[in-house]
Parts: sequence; C-alpha cells; structure tokens
Amino acid sequence: MSPDEDLFETLSHPLRIEILKLLAKGSMRFAEIKRSSGLIVAAS
Repeated sequence: MSPDEDLFETLSHPLRIEILKLLAKGSMRFAEIKRSSGLIVAAS
C-alpha cells in the first residue's frame, strides 16, 4: 500500500473524521474533544 493510500485508509474512520471537523473549527483540549464527539476512553 502506498503512503497516500495508508493515510486515507487511516483517516476514513468516522470518529477520526469527526475529530478533524472539530479541530478545523479551532484548537481544543482532549477533554473537549471527548465531550464534543462522545468519545469514551478506557482507563488502563
């Protein structure tokens, strides 16, 4: 797979697209991204 194909495959995930849209509006802290996108991060 070419680097370009690999990049677009990685970016194709719906959550990643949502995060990019949020960040396109301006910088955000991780907690703000979690709240805005509904992201749930498991504690390790």
